[in-house]
Amino acid sequence: MKKSKNSSRLSEFNMTVIQRKNIDSSVARDIHISLRKYAWTPFRVGILTNFDFSPSFLKRYRRYINAKIGLPDVKVNIESIYSLGGENQGTPCIRISVLKTFIDEKIICECWLFGLSSSIEDKLHENEVNAPLLLMRGQKNIFENLKNLLQSMFSTPIHQMAPNMKSLVFMCVKKNPSKNIVFYLAKEKQQLVFHMNGDTLAGIVEAISDKSVSTDHFDEESEFYERIYAHVKCTLHLNLEVWQVKAIKSSDFCVDEEGKVKMMSYNVFETIIPELIDIAETRISAGLERI
Repeated sequence: MKKSKNSSRLSEFNMTVIQRKNIDSSVARDIHISLRKYAWTPFRVGILTNFDFSPSFLKRYRRYINAKIGLPDVKVNIESIYSLGGENQGTPCIRISVLKTFIDEKIICECWLFGLSSSIEDKLHENEVNAPLLLMRGQKNIFENLKNLLQSMFSTPIHQMAPNMKSLVFMCVKKNPSKNIVFYLAKEKQQLVFHMNGDTLAGIVEAISDKSVSTDHFDEESEFYERIYAHVKCTLHLNLEVWQVKAIKSSDFCVDEEGKVKMMSYNVFETIIPELIDIAETRISAGLERI
């Protein structure tokens, strides 16, 4: 199949960007080929770069997303900004906002695409091509599903949905300048909240009961990991089909003298967390198809 002119330009732009970051050309070529099955070309550009984009590129980028979503009455805004918090504070990134007025309520869907952190760039120099693939694992499915989620949300009024699916609704994306919170679903009194933190994780899926716990309370690493463990562990007892979670071995955690979880092994990030995302997204997609 013949590539479009725009697609070719984006691919060329992507390669130019990687080379401008002084990454070895052979590594850049491997990354470019590997990422083709993980993300759309423009998002690949967003994830692999670490500087502001020109207005002309962002304008073309906006048209691309609008075409993918296919909802002319949905306002999509794309801008290049600096991260306001976290390890990426001060780092140039792309912010994508989708705005829609739905039943007299403005729904804001916001996604942030960060450039690579210095630690990831170091791994790229060491020819560890898989490093960014884990980093962007959640990005792939989120943007593939964004169109379906938006269409399901905007094309069917809530009161017309099947009674058994009424509680499974794509509500909105929580705005928080210091966290990459991508989207939020509610099912009865329980919430499924997808957290994307591109600094260190591909994604964290939390199952929260009727008492919501915000990641804003994660002030220290020990508490952060302890809460991850608590939420993942509690999913084993929740009455939700979405969660079929493997038991987590105690050896995956480093416990300090006070008994607090201080850190998580890389193995947990690489296997358990992405698996949670896959399970949840599969079930959520299946649910939306039934609406």
